[in-house]
Amino acid sequence: MSSFGDGNAKTRIEEELRWITKEYYSEDFSEDQEAQRQFLLDVLDVLRYMCNEL
Repeated sequence: MSSFGDGNAKTRIEEELRWITKEYYSEDFSEDQEAQRQFLLDVLDVLRYMCNEL
């Protein structure tokens, strides 16, 4: 069983975001508060862009 249920779009998003955090932010992402902060800011910027909010 996945985090939000098998086949759920949220599960797929979570899996992709988890990969991104390891590749581009920190191998120890769950303990690295600065990496978490930067990741959240970057994701918010991307979501604003995708929703034509910039």
